[in-house]
Amino acid sequence: MLTILMVQLQSIQRLFIVVSVAPFGMIGVVAALLPTNTPMEFVAILGIIALVGMIIRNSVILVDQIEMNRCARSRRTMSAARATRRIA
Repeated sequence: MLTILMVQLQSIQRLFIVVSVAPFGMIGVVAALLPTNTPMEFVAILGIIALVGMIIRNSVILVDQIEMNRCARSRRTMSAARATRRIA
């Protein structure tokens, strides 16, 4: 999976940016399961897998959009701001 993402993103730096977002989703899952006292069962694990997939997909799209804006000679902060406005 990581090799496919690296080929798609064309940079190992972008790969680390995309993959580093997934643990934040895990923090959200733990923050939701602990207070509700929900056990980590099969359905919860399937939900976690789906969540990680959505997070990675969205971060790939966002990183790609930022790179497209950077190729248009925008500054980094402006590229990120434009990418988030375009996706939302």
